[in-house]
Order: sequence, then C-alpha cells, then structure tokens
Amino acid sequence: MKNGCLPGIKTVEYISSESLIVETPPVLREGSIVTVYGDFREILIVGLGACSVTSEIVSGQAVYTTKLTIVIRDEKEETRTLLEQLVSYPNCFRIRDVYKEAYLIGTGQRPHPTIISTYSNEDTPTGKRGYVIEITYVNTFSILQLS
Repeated sequence: MKNGCLPGIKTVEYISSESLIVETPPVLREGSIVTVYGDFREILIVGLGACSVTSEIVSGQAVYTTKLTIVIRDEKEETRTLLEQLVSYPNCFRIRDVYKEAYLIGTGQRPHPTIISTYSNEDTPTGKRGYVIEITYVNTFSILQLS
C-alpha cells in the first residue's frame, strides 16, 4: 500500500513473531502478497481501528511507516495481561478492513512492530473509556496483503 490509509479496520489479531509462519515470494517488497499460518488471537476492539502508511526516502531507499490505532475496553486483569503480552514480546498483527481484505503488519523477523498504550478516560458521560493502542511498524515495505 502506498501512502494513504485503509478503510475502517474491523478486526485485529495478534500472534507471537516466533510462532508466525509466512510464505513469501522470492523477494519480499512493497506490494507483495503473502500467505500466513499460525494461531492468531483476536483483540476485541471498540468501534473501528485506523491504519495509515507514510513513506520517505532514506539513503535512496523507500522506508514505510505503518500506524494502526485501536481502542480496547478496560476489562481489568484480562486487559492488563493482553497489554503485557503486546508490549513485552515481539508480535505480528493480522488486520481486516470493512471490505474483508486482510493484511499483515510485521513478518516475524526484525524489525518488529512497536506498541504504545495509553489509558483514555474522556470527561463526558458518553466519552470513550479504555486503552488506545498504537502499533507502529517501520520497514522497506508497509503492510502486506494476505492471499
């Protein structure tokens, strides 16, 4: 995916980078379509997530920055366990948009996606409450479309 954003992200799943099996073409590059295998676990998100990609040229090479932002509810212990898993270990993410197209963030090899979580408690009665999770992936390709 070139610079831009995907339509609303409907589902997000994660898998330990070491458990992910990726079948790739001989040369993995921007626009490659891959097949993945592994035991993905769903992250229950609130509403739709947002995914954007930007690129810049560094030393003559295109470098893509992919950012996925999602919100999850604070389910106390379950949420803390999930956040610990996401932040403490390298993971990859399978996402699906509202058109049911699937994509992969990360490949199981370095560099791995990084995760930042922030608790949000909006001060209005109808405001969002939960964790905002931002997943950032920087590589010579952005997200990879899944077959």
